[in-house]
Amino acid sequence: MRPHPGERGFTLIEVVIAAGVAVALGAALLYLTHVMLWGSKVMAAQQAAYIQLTHLLETWDAESTSSLAIFVPVSDVLGGSNADGHELDFYSRDASRLGHFWAYRWDPSSSTLQRYTYATPGSVPTATDPPLSGILAFQAVRKPASNLAPAFLAGYVAHDVVVNFGYPGVDGGNAIVDVTVADSRDRFELELLPGTMTSGFEVVVATFDPSASPSPTATPSQEYIGIVTVICQINDGSCDGNPSTECQLLGGNQIVFAGSHAGSTGETYEMTYGCYDVSSS
Repeated sequence: MRPHPGERGFTLIEVVIAAGVAVALGAALLYLTHVMLWGSKVMAAQQAAYIQLTHLLETWDAESTSSLAIFVPVSDVLGGSNADGHELDFYSRDASRLGHFWAYRWDPSSSTLQRYTYATPGSVPTATDPPLSGILAFQAVRKPASNLAPAFLAGYVAHDVVVNFGYPGVDGGNAIVDVTVADSRDRFELELLPGTMTSGFEVVVATFDPSASPSPTATPSQEYIGIVTVICQINDGSCDGNPSTECQLLGGNQIVFAGSHAGSTGETYEMTYGCYDVSSS
């Protein structure tokens, strides 16, 4: 076939230029695709890290409601000093009144937070659950109630109430534990308070005497002595002791009902009272 007059093909230079433009466009498209994939991966990682931290906070909040004591031990579960507050510990009891300890220990060298359980302070711990990675900061600080100044106290200073559970430093009461945890992007701070109300007793957060006219000649004062518990039968309501008598044996003279819950056998229930020494000064 003979070419028509006025028609011509592409020159070599034109072909080379067109090929270069096509390669440049392809490279740009490939780069944009790579950036989008990388951005999606980063966002997914950040979302996963955020979910990990918020789930951890929800777990602590749930565990605190069933805890008798939340404390910062002198030594961590591996025997190292905990002066910097890199470990947070919990203590609770089950329906059979058996004690349970668990702890969260942060390892700054590996940026991981590991949960442990142990029988008693100083015993061999057992790691439970996979360690949480990417934790760049962690600190637990115990703050007595007298150091706090919540607005609802209207300037009155709260009295510190400490309830020891038979082990050095394992104290419940009205102190809070301030916990700070952070990863590469997010940082959270949570204040934890033992949920002792659900465990059968309550503590006095603060007391104050309102102004009166004329002023009273004597101001009553009270001192928290301890907890009194009696076990009663469900079928006839009989109890194995008298809470007032038990309080007097502890040195107190007034009881305040704190709560009750079913016993482990289902045939009994426990009545718990706070024992106080109330006197006039």
